Amino acid sequence: MFLDLHISTAQICFGNMLQFVC
Repeated sequence: MFLDLHISTAQICFGNMLQFVC
């Protein structure tokens, strides 16, 4: 649960890292 959500959030954050910092 938490792990899946954390990975999903991290993936989005990493993908948008070039545009803006989370």
